[in-house]
Amino acid sequence: MTLPGVFGRFRLQLASLACASIFLLSGLASGAEKCGSIDRVMVALRLIHVIYPDLTSREFSLQFAETGPLGSPTDVRMFVVAVDRPHWHQPGKLPPEISDIELPMYLHFDFIDNTSIGMDVVCRPMGFMNSTESKQRSETKRIINSHPEWSDAQYLEVARQHGMRFGPERKGAVLNIIQIKKLSEFYGPLRIKTVSFEIACTAIKEAGSSFADFSWSIYAEETGTKRQLGIGVDPFDGKIFNLGETDKFISH
Repeated sequence: MTLPGVFGRFRLQLASLACASIFLLSGLASGAEKCGSIDRVMVALRLIHVIYPDLTSREFSLQFAETGPLGSPTDVRMFVVAVDRPHWHQPGKLPPEISDIELPMYLHFDFIDNTSIGMDVVCRPMGFMNSTESKQRSETKRIINSHPEWSDAQYLEVARQHGMRFGPERKGAVLNIIQIKKLSEFYGPLRIKTVSFEIACTAIKEAGSSFADFSWSIYAEETGTKRQLGIGVDPFDGKIFNLGETDKFISH
């Protein structure tokens, strides 16, 4: 699959970015908001390193892109990072497998603070989304959407049959996945406020509608501010697929 507006393709090892970005991240945590395009790219790559540690020390290919004409420059206020299997490998050797992560992944980053009047560009991702859904979650949602008459217990049974590893009884395991201390390097000190397991994204369940969800929804309070970070976790593979910052507290 090809993304529009490709700016470049790179071969990197995320582990090598850890030292280079430590000073930048410490500045962000202390409230510094002055940064440029390269800084935001570094922050995005470092966040990928935190969310998907299985990519560390692996070879892979990257594309930076945005929605726009083919070949146009990439706007690093909002952009997509496409992670795919490596094109480069040593002569005579096949590219290594990349753990159990499904590739390609399309990772969307938004550094525009829509909560401010001026829509300021900031140094922390106001929004992150992995738009590549796990195959198990996608298939389970497809089946459940065709059976609005089923109970939640039946939905859970179907999900477990399709490989769900982090059901509603595994709250502790999900919290261990999140690595809240490492996310605090980007957003300041975080404290978990609410944790919930979602089966449906709406209370209305009708034939032909798309109501199935299956996700963990976690909200973390940013200490000393009025902001809150929402975190979405796929209960099938245990991967974070969504991050979003808001200046309003959300109760569940």
